[in-house]
Amino acid sequence: MASLQLSLLQDLASKSPEFASRMQLLSMSFDPEYDTPAVMAEQAKIWRSPKKEAPEWRFLTAPDRMTLAPLLVAYNQSIGPIPNQSSSPEQFYHIFRAFLIDRSGQIRNIYSLDFLDPKLVITDIKTILLEKVSPERLAR
Repeated sequence: MASLQLSLLQDLASKSPEFASRMQLLSMSFDPEYDTPAVMAEQAKIWRSPKKEAPEWRFLTAPDRMTLAPLLVAYNQSIGPIPNQSSSPEQFYHIFRAFLIDRSGQIRNIYSLDFLDPKLVITDIKTILLEKVSPERLAR
């Protein structure tokens, strides 16, 4: 569901190429043992827009869980194995959160899956792009 919403966001943004060129989407796996670079590349083929006007969308993974851990801490993202699961491989639960991060690296909004409306996100991004950013803020 999250990939579908991000795909819709990418398609909506591609309608304004001057705007789309100033944004990018990132999808991050929390399961580096399963979501290898090859698996993430397949996800990218499925979900990325073929339109050249579409914003860049990267599908990321980490080499291992230890490398991923500081990122999870920095964004206060908890994950854990699904309890009493009989299937293999081990699957993880997590609360979906999409972060809107401005060009100075500040988190400007966090969307749950329930509020990941592409039109709302585009409006939020356009508002941020209208702001004047001081050189001091960019340097942070």
